Amino acid sequence: MTEQHTAQHEETTRTLEDAGPMNAQTLVAYWLGSRRAILQIAASPSAVWLGLLLVLTAGIAREYDGEDLLSEPWQLLIPLVASFATATLLFSGLWLISASTYRRLPPIVRPYLAFLSLYWLTAPMAWLYAIPVERFLDERSAAQANLVLLGVVSVWRVALITRVVVVLFGVRAYMAWLPVMLFADTVALGARYAMQVPLIQIMGGIHLSTTDAVLQEGTLLLVAVGTLTYPVWLIGSMLVAYSKSHPWSPGMCSRSWGMPLGLWSLPAVAVLGGAALLQWAQTEQRLRHRVESHIADGRMDEAIRLLSAHAREDLPPFWTIPDLNRSATGKVEILTLLERPDDGGMAPWVRAMLWEQLVDFLSREEYETRTFWQLSSHDFDRLMTILEHAPDRTTHAATLYGVLHEAQLDVRQRTAAEHRRYQALVDALKVELRATTNEAPNERVPDVH
Repeated sequence: MTEQHTAQHEETTRTLEDAGPMNAQTLVAYWLGSRRAILQIAASPSAVWLGLLLVLTAGIAREYDGEDLLSEPWQLLIPLVASFATATLLFSGLWLISASTYRRLPPIVRPYLAFLSLYWLTAPMAWLYAIPVERFLDERSAAQANLVLLGVVSVWRVALITRVVVVLFGVRAYMAWLPVMLFADTVALGARYAMQVPLIQIMGGIHLSTTDAVLQEGTLLLVAVGTLTYPVWLIGSMLVAYSKSHPWSPGMCSRSWGMPLGLWSLPAVAVLGGAALLQWAQTEQRLRHRVESHIADGRMDEAIRLLSAHAREDLPPFWTIPDLNRSATGKVEILTLLERPDDGGMAPWVRAMLWEQLVDFLSREEYETRTFWQLSSHDFDRLMTILEHAPDRTTHAATLYGVLHEAQLDVRQRTAAEHRRYQALVDALKVELRATTNEAPNERVPDVH
């Protein structure tokens, strides 16, 4: 270790020991980037347990209105596992940069525990996710608001962890920022490519739900910006790692400070607040989980009976019935359900939701695994019967006409008899539109035979 390294290491260690114990204002000051607060937390061994508890409460904030936590309690552990893994990987990279400027290996255990404490104590930021934007915004605005909250928390965390690295390792801000951004970009892009988000849906113009469309837009922007800036973070981090002018010196405090008992009330308050949120939102999630479990197991009758016994308001906002067109057995369940008569015990709102899914099914492009035009002759006949005789058709006449008109060229894939039946349906829809709007559509479906 050079004299410069020794002096830097001793200065960092001295400031850790002089920081003093944590107090009631420490956490707020830390979230605002206070150097003294960072040092106080780093010098308090008990802070790691406080951080662990707060990470667990952050799981409630993330999932209270998104998962059935009674049936899947392990969902609460996802933030803990993810944060432990990312904190360990990030510290490992920073420690390797520090080691590259040392003649001997720098300390690791005490600095790692201090870093983990500070990393976990960013968890309360995730309580911003608990804002129930779906309750007072429309679907698109709610999805956009959630993306904004995610962006705010992400930027805040990156800025705060950069500040932590500056204080703990005694380096300049730009030297800490480059490897932190490299790590954040790697995690974001890695998570994106690990998720099965079919970009072909965007390229092919395939119908997406409003929420999915907003998330796709955000994902594409993330991938574009992350990919373009990745070389900057990578090259900059390599230059920092090989720079000898500014040594990285993780401090190691030989003195441990205790933590006031009052600080332990914070996770207790968070748990109480989380319990209130669970009581409010989990009834909806339990019903959703039961319905989706019935559908996944092929118990369609039970799923419809359960839905019909409740009002739409008993389910989470913007929830829709899972895709019924991709049955593992090859059955098109949406046809089976809509073949039922109106007096079959199905609630009107359930039938309306099924019709929305049917319209979406009809509008799919050839990129999907199964489309309207790839149905067997038997299923095509069932579909035509539904569209010809169901009273729901009048309500959806304009949408159905638009969908069928756009797809008219694909009728060539069907037989001549099927095409004539199809053409008759389109003409009937045109008549219905004239009767309801006093104006017939301008487009005429050409005869493709």
